Parts: sequence; structure tokens; C-alpha cells
Amino acid sequence: MSPTLVSEQCVRVRALFRWQRIDRGDIVTLRDPTSVAIKRVIGIPGDTLRLWMGYVYLNGIRLEESYVPTDVLTAAASAGAVLAAGPDEYIVMGDNRWESQDSPDYGPIRRSCIRGRVRNSNSCGFLINQE
Repeated sequence: MSPTLVSEQCVRVRALFRWQRIDRGDIVTLRDPTSVAIKRVIGIPGDTLRLWMGYVYLNGIRLEESYVPTDVLTAAASAGAVLAAGPDEYIVMGDNRWESQDSPDYGPIRRSCIRGRVRNSNSCGFLINQE
């Protein structure tokens, strides 16, 4: 999640209950296909995401991503990828696009995979030890 979060930074994570809403832009902890990860929610149920020419398009509109440095483009390996979030599915991506494995690699994730929401990046509760 660099540059938003960096290795060895402590963050506070609040558990999410089934009835709690998850919004675009939320930073969440989740169990992805290979590990526990921290990612940003890019798409919510019903959204379509397209990666084209280094940019992310959400429902046909180029997404302005202030949390991604201006000189960083989304990885070319995922260029042209189109993802659709079905009911109870979310599209997640790390802010460090060149080093991150995300929904463009393994598809949308189910709501049940999301464990918590990062609330405060200045207090210790969860130690980030990898991207």
C-alpha cells in the first residue's frame, strides 16, 4: 500500500461486521487467495472496472487517484483487463501498483474475505510487514 502505508508502519484495524457498509476508497484488510493483505477498495457491487493505458476506469470514467503518485501507472501486465463486481463482490487494489497483486490478478473478492477497515495509521494495532 506504499506510499499511503509503508513497511513496518503500525495501523489500527476495526473489525467489520456483516451489516457495515464498505465504500470505494476504504482501506481494508482481507484474506486474498494467498495471504492476509491490506488493499484499497476500488469497486463495489455492480461496478465495472477497466484498466487501460496505465489508468483505471470505473464505470467508464477515468478514476482520479490522488493516493497513487502521479508518476506511477497501473501495471502494463493488467492492461485491458475488465472486471465486474457481482453482488457481494469488491474490486481491490494496492496503491503501489507495480508491486501489488490485486483484483486484476485474481478477480473480485467476496465480502466475506474482508476482515476489517484501517482506521488510524498513526497508532499500533496491526504491523505492516509487506506490500
